[in-house]
Amino acid sequence: MKALVVVGSVAGLSLGTLALLLAALAIYLDRWDAVAVYGVATVILIGFATWLLRRDRRERRARGELPATRVPRQPIRMPLASTAVAFVAWYALAAALMRLLDGGFYFFDYAVVAPFASFMLTVLTFAGRHIAFRLTAEEADDRR
Repeated sequence: MKALVVVGSVAGLSLGTLALLLAALAIYLDRWDAVAVYGVATVILIGFATWLLRRDRRERRARGELPATRVPRQPIRMPLASTAVAFVAWYALAAALMRLLDGGFYFFDYAVVAPFASFMLTVLTFAGRHIAFRLTAEEADDRR
């Protein structure tokens, strides 16, 4: 049964991703009927994979193979102010580095590359901080 869940979910997600890419190609080719078909196929295939994985998780939790769902001690909050500050800092660093390397002002660099780089670095910063906090919190729980 587990092999069928793995194969079914991988096939659903792979074919759903392929359908999404084909929808993008259909947009380029100006085939809006194909965009609709590939869009519907994407939703159905990814929905199938999601349904399959959730059903498997429910059954495994009912059999006791998975632990109960954890309830956080506090509500999860998004630190908007520190995220904005980190984004601006990473943007300034990316823009300064591009200015140093390129030696000129290129609109694409500052309008596309720097925001994307700063977004990715901000995500990595907060994900790393979250993972570090989770590890130290779990260590503190183990000591009790």
